[in-house]
Amino acid sequence: MRAVENFISEQTGKIIAVAFHDLETGTEHCIRADEPFHAASTMKVAVMAEVFRQAQQGKFSLDDRIPVINSFPSLADGSPFSNFVEDDSEASLYEKVGETESLRELTRLMPRIF
Repeated sequence: MRAVENFISEQTGKIIAVAFHDLETGTEHCIRADEPFHAASTMKVAVMAEVFRQAQQGKFSLDDRIPVINSFPSLADGSPFSNFVEDDSEASLYEKVGETESLRELTRLMPRIF
C-alpha cells in the first residue's frame, strides 16, 4: 500500500481517493474515504460487466442491434435532455442517431463516451 500512497503523494493538483476491502482476508485500506467525488464513468465498469454476463448467459447476443438515441428523460423531473457532441469524447455515435448499433460496438465505445 506504501507504493499507492507514494504515487498519490507525487500527483500535484489532483485529489485522489482509494478504497478497497479484500473479501478473503478482510484487509481494508482507505485513503480519503470520506472525500466526496462525482462518480463520472465509474458506473460503466459495472454496466459492461453485466452486458457481458447476460450475453454469456444467452439472454442476448453482442451482435444484437439497438436504436441509437439522444433524448433521455431526466431522473430528477422527467424533462427531456440531450447530450451535445462538443461535450463528448466520442463523437461517432452522434452520426448514427436514428439508426441502430450492435451491443458489441456500443460496449467497445463505452469507455470513450463522455
